[in-house]
Amino acid sequence: MNLIIEGYIKNLTKDDIYNFAIKNNIDLTLEELNFTYNFIKTNYQEVLKSPNNFNFDKYRNNFSKNNFLKIEQLIKKYSNYL
Repeated sequence: MNLIIEGYIKNLTKDDIYNFAIKNNIDLTLEELNFTYNFIKTNYQEVLKSPNNFNFDKYRNNFSKNNFLKIEQLIKKYSNYL
């Protein structure tokens, strides 16, 4: 499973993130989009190793309050698959 995710992450674009966010009713600012893209590209392996230890709350200041809450819900939803 991790190899599939790794292959997807390597080809991930900012447009992919933006489109996923829009589909989930999240309107990211350019700064939020850039942060999310860079975070995923540099931290995905660590998150995959221990998804239960991932503390999204540390990144609260990188998002608007509304977007943070929506993203937090998505993380909870998708972490069940890991």
